[in-house]
Amino acid sequence: MRLSLEWLDPRRSLASAIGWMLTTLAVLGALAMSIWVGAIARERLEAQTGALYRQYAVQISNVLDNNLYDRLQWVKGTAQVFGSLATRQTPSERAAFIQQMQQTLPEIEWATFADAEGIVRVATGGGVEGQSVARAAWFVHGRDAAWVGEIGAEASGDPADTRRATGEPSQLLDLAAPVRDARGRLLGVVDIRLAWQWAQRLESILSVGLKSERPIQSLMLDANGTVLLGPAALLGRRLKVPGAARAGATGQFVARGDDGASYVVGYAVSDGVDDFPGLGWVVVVREHAESAFADVDAFTRRLFVTLVGLGLVAAAIGIWATNRLTRELARIARAADDIRFGKTTTLSVPAGQDEAARIGHSLRLLLDDLQRERAGLRALNVELDARVALRTRQIERMTEETRYAAVVRERLRMARDLHDTLAHSMMALLTEIRLLRKLADTNPGMLREEIVNAEAVALQGLQEARTAIAWLRLNNVRDIGLGSAIRQLLQRFEERRGVPAAFHSEIAVDALADERAGTLYRIVEEAMRNVERHANATRVDVTARLDGTVGGPVDDETRILTVNIRDDGVGFDVDAARPGHFGLPGMREQADLAGARLDIASTAGHGTSITITMPI
Repeated sequence: MRLSLEWLDPRRSLASAIGWMLTTLAVLGALAMSIWVGAIARERLEAQTGALYRQYAVQISNVLDNNLYDRLQWVKGTAQVFGSLATRQTPSERAAFIQQMQQTLPEIEWATFADAEGIVRVATGGGVEGQSVARAAWFVHGRDAAWVGEIGAEASGDPADTRRATGEPSQLLDLAAPVRDARGRLLGVVDIRLAWQWAQRLESILSVGLKSERPIQSLMLDANGTVLLGPAALLGRRLKVPGAARAGATGQFVARGDDGASYVVGYAVSDGVDDFPGLGWVVVVREHAESAFADVDAFTRRLFVTLVGLGLVAAAIGIWATNRLTRELARIARAADDIRFGKTTTLSVPAGQDEAARIGHSLRLLLDDLQRERAGLRALNVELDARVALRTRQIERMTEETRYAAVVRERLRMARDLHDTLAHSMMALLTEIRLLRKLADTNPGMLREEIVNAEAVALQGLQEARTAIAWLRLNNVRDIGLGSAIRQLLQRFEERRGVPAAFHSEIAVDALADERAGTLYRIVEEAMRNVERHANATRVDVTARLDGTVGGPVDDETRILTVNIRDDGVGFDVDAARPGHFGLPGMREQADLAGARLDIASTAGHGTSITITMPI
């Protein structure tokens, strides 16, 4: 199965690579085109749907304003008739007139008449006659002119309070008008209250024009944004209304609802008719964006599938055409593979003057050149093998010489260490013995004192010999790292001499543990030995740091390790000759062998500073 699908691998076939490229371009182009066309269609549909919903919201708002305006005019006319008859009517006739008002319009829930002092004289349903409604909104506004308003918290005795307590739906609006006699004197205020049937009729009007299979919502909000009419789940809830709708401007746009979903919305604000200013209610017609744009999304998906299909067809045609064009190239490639695996030594070149023929001709010339060069390389390899054998024998001799030189250097170092310890001690002991022999002949009384001195010299020599052996043995740089080895060296120095020795280093220095780090440790060891024997110092400071990289690419980076040993001892003349002393020459020899630089700065009475700089 793998062999049958190799032609799909773009790494193995130029036609496959071109085919994959065309397929990718087709898919990306189809995606971009469908997104672009879908965005344009969505924008246009949004504008059309929003305009339709705005127009319908305006119609509903006009119906609301005209309905309230007509009823307000009816209340004004009824109040005028009632005023012209009130002076000649008996209380029972007034009650009958008010009762007749309620029966005229079925949506009237309650009708009442209060005198000029706000005392209810006549009311349908009874039970409130004689009560004061002077503080009720309808009475306060209705004394001056015809008034329409939403009901609110009013004076006691309002039947709306009773209905609220029983849980029944209360009326929405009060319509009131002043009652005046023929001379214009205020007799009182007539008020009617629209029942819930009025709101239900408006709701049916809202739904008549929205006969659609899509879930379109029509809402009516009061001035505070509370839902008065609409789906049962939203009644009584407060919705956010854009400032443009509040200001009376209408428009369409996609807005986010209180439930977090996006809607296509049309707004309209109740702005009244003639002298009726309106209630400031907002009519909202909206639809879920997902539903509103469902057709556009489906069209976008169909367009994408269609374009992808056309693109794949075009890609297939491109692959077929490319495969025919690259057939000769594939034949040349197979011939080149046969030559590579040794199946043949010649390359067949297709006839013609096209690119494949020119490539084949060039490859054949190149193959001839390579074969000639291969024959030359075989002859050169024979010669190189002979040279390598000769060079190997030379290197083996040089390796033996290098090993001998290393042994000689180590012997010289041991000789220097023994010279600085045992040789001095033995010389001092020999001097004491000669003095004892001389005193035995001249002054036997001083023999006891000089014997004690000779014993002290012998003990000192023994201690120095043990110390030298310890110096020779202790070199654990490879085990614990350069930093830790130097710290242990300084700690042993403090324990022997009682002189403070501080060490300051970086973390990277502590990790060094190769052969050059061991050489550097021996240089520091020799320097501390010189401080112990000759400096008479009261403090020693050793610092080690790694400087930045120097030159070259990352693989060839070279870090510079710098170690400084400073003491506050007696110092010495660096240029003065010291026959019989091998400490400083030995330090220079070790630095040279490690490719390091050794700098010594010292002045008599001002201490000594030794700096070793070594590439790591």
